[in-house]
Amino acid sequence: MAASCVRVDPPFVEFRDVKVGKVYRTSVTVTNIGKTSRKIIIEKPARKLFKFTTLSRDATVASGLYVWGMLEFTPKVEEEVRDFIQILIDDVETIQVPVLGLPRVCSLVMDSAVDFGCVIASSQVISKRHPITNQGSAPGVFQVEHSSGDSSLSLSPSSGVVAAGSTQWLKVELRTDRPRKIEEKALVRLQNHSTVALNVTAEVVNQCLEVADIKGTPLSCLWFGPVYFGTSIVEKMVIKNNAPQACDWVCLIKDNAAGTEVGADLLKSTDAALAERMKKHGSATHDISQVFVCEPKQGRLGPYDKTTVDIRFSPICNRRIDSDNSVNRQDYCVFFLFDSVGSKHGFTHRNANSSVEVAVTGSGLPVSLVVSPSHQFDFPSCVTGQRADLLCVLQNCCPQLPVSFRFRKIAHFTAQPFAATIPPGQSQDVVLTFTPAQLGSFRVRQKIDVLGCVALRRDANTAEDITELGVCSFHTVKLLLFAICQSETKCPPLNLNPGISNPFGFRPHIRCSELARYSGLVRAAVLGADKTQLHKHRRSRSQNPVGEEFLAFPNDRASSHRPSSPHREYRTIFTDVPRYRYVDGSYAFTEEEEKRRQQHRQIYTDFFQQLGQTRLKRIKEREEEISENDVDIGIVPAHGLVPPALHISDLEKCRNGSGFSDSQVMNAVPSTTQEEADCNRTLTAQELYQVDIGKSVILIIPSFVDLGVVCVQRGHVQTLMLVNRLSFHIWVQLEADCPELQGSSPVSHILPPCSRKSLSLTFQSDKLGSFYRGCPLGSGAVYQPAGAPSYPSHVLWIRIQEFVEPYRELDCEVVWHPSFSSPTEGDFDLCVHDGVTQRLHCVAK
Repeated sequence: MAASCVRVDPPFVEFRDVKVGKVYRTSVTVTNIGKTSRKIIIEKPARKLFKFTTLSRDATVASGLYVWGMLEFTPKVEEEVRDFIQILIDDVETIQVPVLGLPRVCSLVMDSAVDFGCVIASSQVISKRHPITNQGSAPGVFQVEHSSGDSSLSLSPSSGVVAAGSTQWLKVELRTDRPRKIEEKALVRLQNHSTVALNVTAEVVNQCLEVADIKGTPLSCLWFGPVYFGTSIVEKMVIKNNAPQACDWVCLIKDNAAGTEVGADLLKSTDAALAERMKKHGSATHDISQVFVCEPKQGRLGPYDKTTVDIRFSPICNRRIDSDNSVNRQDYCVFFLFDSVGSKHGFTHRNANSSVEVAVTGSGLPVSLVVSPSHQFDFPSCVTGQRADLLCVLQNCCPQLPVSFRFRKIAHFTAQPFAATIPPGQSQDVVLTFTPAQLGSFRVRQKIDVLGCVALRRDANTAEDITELGVCSFHTVKLLLFAICQSETKCPPLNLNPGISNPFGFRPHIRCSELARYSGLVRAAVLGADKTQLHKHRRSRSQNPVGEEFLAFPNDRASSHRPSSPHREYRTIFTDVPRYRYVDGSYAFTEEEEKRRQQHRQIYTDFFQQLGQTRLKRIKEREEEISENDVDIGIVPAHGLVPPALHISDLEKCRNGSGFSDSQVMNAVPSTTQEEADCNRTLTAQELYQVDIGKSVILIIPSFVDLGVVCVQRGHVQTLMLVNRLSFHIWVQLEADCPELQGSSPVSHILPPCSRKSLSLTFQSDKLGSFYRGCPLGSGAVYQPAGAPSYPSHVLWIRIQEFVEPYRELDCEVVWHPSFSSPTEGDFDLCVHDGVTQRLHCVAK
């Protein structure tokens, strides 16, 4: 086993990346690692391309020593050479050392899988760069074969050469036009390598939203049920983004779709419901956005994220009263549309729907609280300290909802029970009590508050929280209460002799016609007074023809100078002489003074009436002088000219004829302070959604451009219409990041408020095949381009070659096409025949 006592370094000889005509050398060393001396002889390879030179003289090698030589290799052709070196040990055993000569070859390496993952169908072209690495020393050729009929997947370049030690990136483009699952294979043929099957996988899904309740059950209809007018009810739902990409979402109320009902009474017959709808068109109706409120109305959801949305239902009474003085029932059925913002359909799947609709139903009912026996209650009169009770019956005529009521506190009146809840279709007995604390006649309004959950109103500076509901009064029932509190008069007992003395003023209100009834008071004085005719004076009819006459008993004037009232007339029981009335001028007005006082008061009354009439006359004259137009056409306002009636057809004509102004002069960038302030605004998600669907704010017509069949190297122009329906300026920019659309000019517009502008989209290509590309339209905020452009230059010379006459000038025009990826600087060479070439540097500002 002599071979185990010898070590060869290197164990095999390899010459890599050799070139024809060059000489390559390497040393071969054989070491004796045994305990005894060995005879070691190294023989050269058999082929003439190899030459071996032994550098050791002695063939016998002691233990621990070595022999070595130099091996030279000179290749003649580009081919692989194999041979071996023989080492003889003690002329007994032979060791062969392989020798290999390798020319320069390529070694192409690449992975066999490209995974796009899960992407959304956003009509965009997404790409991945797949590396092909050459680990060899010579350039390598590759070729891609993709024979699948799916045109949404493309690989470029289809062939190429990879330099030694470098990497060639294979661009794989995927067009996300519709949801599907892609599993494609492409064959990549590599030089000096077996064919690699490139597997391209992707899952394209819709950017869809899911709506569920709090428990996670899918929700297709949200039923609020019956709710009183003026109250509110809040329900919660969960919105989930079932897509791998974040999205902005909006919530819209569709009240004009098929199957929607706004404020109709569905319990009526079809004819009655249609007649009511026709009446509603002629009257003012409430805004549906005040009946149904969604909070938040817009937001952003991350991948597979979810959020909670509150829906509030607040039915509003439109104040339409029937013949029986009752408010109609109003049923609502609308659709809430939850949709994502952005591109939502592809080139061949334009009818895709990424939104989700939820039907929301509810009914608005009037409060039907009937008061029996009537709304007026007349209490019997009583005195202070006593009470009077009346029974009031409150009946809830609504068969679906209960009624909670509460009596307001007022003086002298109480109710028992003070507050209660009446079940549907039931009644409640309430005892109204009158407990006076003072004298007088009372006529008051007792208000009964109907309680319910109402959305709390906040200040204007504070954001409204629709979920914050509070119990308060939303309806009032009024009762009229009448009551009188009288004083209790007690007459003291008389201790006088009625035959001799009279009661001295205890009976001052006895009429002359009642003399016979009071004869028992003073028998001696009135005995036969109503029958005697002695001393009868003749009365003057002109003194008191209408007023009442009272009796004056004997000795009644002992301590009295005049009657208690100046308008009463007293006469004696025998002579019927009018009683003398003395008026003290120091304490009372005389008849002349009272007459002057009334005349003075009448002067002020007439003056105030005259001022009021003068003011009303001036207001009427001022209204007649005001004219709507400055041009005088001879028509005096408010003089019997009846204006024509306005019909719905006239409104439709005005709506259709209200066009937008065609803006002739437009700027590519904001130039004024107002334009800069407007363009720096960030559009909300709802406004961006309206940009996509072409309603209400910004309209892009059309949103899908089909150029058809276009010849190579021939331009095709398609006109787009941009309409700004906002009340401020917007900055619209078309991002054309492909060379085929670089001829579109201009791609930046400043649209004034309520204006429209046409945009020319120019397509020109030098390649055969189908062209699909999404061109994003940005609006609002300023967009800064990032990254290097993928095409040489955006500056174009109008005149390329011209002749200049001696001592003449020639004007050349340079046009800069602004876009997101356009460079702001460019260089051109001005070449003069037999002259000096000058370089021109162009800068766009």
